[in-house]
Amino acid sequence: MVYLPLAKYMTPAAAKSIEDYVRDGGVLVCGDAEAFGSDLAGNDTSATRERILGIKTLGPKSKGVHSEGGKAGSGAEMPDRIVLKSACWGLPAEASLRLFSLKVDDLVTPGHAREIALTDAKAEILGTYPDGSPAIVLHKLGKGRVITFAANPFAPQVTVDKSAWPEAIKGLQQSLGCKVDQPIWRFALPAPKP
Repeated sequence: MVYLPLAKYMTPAAAKSIEDYVRDGGVLVCGDAEAFGSDLAGNDTSATRERILGIKTLGPKSKGVHSEGGKAGSGAEMPDRIVLKSACWGLPAEASLRLFSLKVDDLVTPGHAREIALTDAKAEILGTYPDGSPAIVLHKLGKGRVITFAANPFAPQVTVDKSAWPEAIKGLQQSLGCKVDQPIWRFALPAPKP
């Protein structure tokens, strides 16, 4: 399993390596709905995103309202959680996964929440925003799978604030046969300063 927390800019060679890995049976967990959006020169590579992740992004997500072309933090209220559609990763159906603030591109947004649309009709929606729109998507690619979060769960606060994320990530690891609770993970971090 490969975790990709942030990857808006990606070289074509790196994108091909990741795509080949998944097609050959690997699992990609992507916390960035805008991953594979541009190459290092700033050229649009969103077709690569659509092929690898099975989604396209429609812009920042606000509560219950499509905010196409809008800027996060422009007064629109962002969703505060993701809700699981069914029991998975050791959590029950309708479990709530709190979104933490994440600073990206000089914007601070809850989980850098994005509104997404499926480009793969066979993709499975694992979780939604409170308004029912997709927030976690499972896309099959070749022999492998890609799990994409429309709001990034990999914010620093996940390690110190109480939430269901640690249990969910541990359950995800276990569901794929990966080891958990390794000695290297037994450390404590101080709470972030305001």
